[in-house]
Amino acid sequence: MMTDFPIPKLDWNAENKSNEWDYFKQECETIFTNIWADKKPEQQAGYITMWLGREGLDLINTRLELSAEDKKDPKAIFKALDDYFAPRCHFRTARLELSKMVQEPGETVDSFVTRLKVCAKNCQLKCMHCKKDTTDRVIDQLIAGVSDEQTQKDLLGKDAKLTLDDAIKAARENASSKSRETGSIQSIAIFT
Repeated sequence: MMTDFPIPKLDWNAENKSNEWDYFKQECETIFTNIWADKKPEQQAGYITMWLGREGLDLINTRLELSAEDKKDPKAIFKALDDYFAPRCHFRTARLELSKMVQEPGETVDSFVTRLKVCAKNCQLKCMHCKKDTTDRVIDQLIAGVSDEQTQKDLLGKDAKLTLDDAIKAARENASSKSRETGSIQSIAIFT
């Protein structure tokens, strides 16, 4: 079948398979929500299995203990693979990694925030009823790790009610303003 969009592909040799899985799953969900919303669950499950390749098929057939019905259910496949790819690292190691994260040269604000969010998921920061603790930590690390000092100062000047969305918006605006000042155009990928 020909498509007008890139086919999701899982890099089985990736150093961080958990992150690789998260991106693969997000790409699949985006396709099934926006482009192929009319596909039946059985069809979606078939595409997921096909896109996972031979290694994924082997995993589904031998190690994930999926019933015949589950193999036709994209939610069941995603759940089984979420469990399989769940990082097996200590939460304190993940917190240390998060605390050291900084915006890479040329990295957009959105890409940086996406990396922060993915890492924060493994930190066991959230309370039982909300995501406030995780969100606050992502805001803190955005401020600490953003590459532009003026953006850092602007974010630190905000009140305690600063939301992640507002922090991202302010950082984007500063990046956009800085790009206009230097005469370069920086594309900002929206990935929140």
